[in-house]
Amino acid sequence: DHRNLHSFPTRRSSDLYHNKGYMTEALRPVIDYGFTKLQFQKLFALSYVENVAAHSVLEKCGFTKEGRLLQHTYNWCTKKFTDMYAYGLIKNDWKEND
Repeated sequence: DHRNLHSFPTRRSSDLYHNKGYMTEALRPVIDYGFTKLQFQKLFALSYVENVAAHSVLEKCGFTKEGRLLQHTYNWCTKKFTDMYAYGLIKNDWKEND
């Protein structure tokens, strides 16, 4: 069974919550649930190239940057097509991070 989860993080939190580790703390149990309860083999996330905070969260949680998708989506904030980074995390690599 080749199950995977696709995530598309698009929300920006208030500056009051930046750099406090809340997103990293919140994402870890979601990852664990995906691998342990839902039996996913791989989790996949996309992030706007400009969203450095999202890259940091994903990398802290063990995701690996797998590539850059050129002009992949329309960014309604900038009113332009924008590139996105693709991140992946394989189940076997998650336990090494935990």
